[in-house]
Amino acid sequence: TGFNLMGLHKNGIGSSLCMFTVISVEMWVAESRPLLRKALAGAVALTGGALILSLSRGSWLGAVAGVGVILLMRGMRRQLWRLGLLMVPAIAAAWLALPQEKREYALGFERTRFNIEARYRSFEFAKEQWLSSPFWGVGVGLRKQYDATNVMMLTLAETGVPGLAAFVAVHAAFFAAVLRVRRYVPPDDRTYTLLVLGMALLAAKLMHGMVDHYWSRGPIVMAWAAVGMSLGVYYSIRQRRGETALRRAA
Repeated sequence: TGFNLMGLHKNGIGSSLCMFTVISVEMWVAESRPLLRKALAGAVALTGGALILSLSRGSWLGAVAGVGVILLMRGMRRQLWRLGLLMVPAIAAAWLALPQEKREYALGFERTRFNIEARYRSFEFAKEQWLSSPFWGVGVGLRKQYDATNVMMLTLAETGVPGLAAFVAVHAAFFAAVLRVRRYVPPDDRTYTLLVLGMALLAAKLMHGMVDHYWSRGPIVMAWAAVGMSLGVYYSIRQRRGETALRRAA
């Protein structure tokens, strides 16, 4: 509990476990071979339970967002109970294994707690910096000067209104592209998993970045690498459909 492995902080390990949990869930949903499906069910239970033990609440939120995207894109409402059968027992067992003081820590959001108060102070600091230059911001690099635990406020403080607009537009354009092209990919096609994971991992990282560090090594690479794979599918399908349209026109 509260991992400290090879000098890694619990939030770093929790963020990685968030990514692993989301990936495991999507692979389990997409897999049809019984043996591999059972192995992936074990991976879902293992990573989900370990995620609870990490005590990284931002990673919990990220995992909820990522798995939620998978459920929405897969339209698997009828299979939701199966996912619950996998994750709920593992999560419950991990929660019961936590010492009482760790459970109280996980459920405590009072400002009297040091880590919660630190986030309020970080938000106020970023707000003050932004108000000193409301349109353009104070410049990139501010995140190295304080505990930047809200990516939206950090972006606004560093690059002002244009920077935040660009940040939001990049995410919105990607989500729109995936939603536009997914209707041309059968859900049982392997490439559909790439589209789902791009959406799910980016949503998970974005949600985590609202309450913790967004720009961090490791998990962010997984999220944006998944975005790259999704865009690979997107441009491949666009090219295919363009060639089909040309042949029809000819």
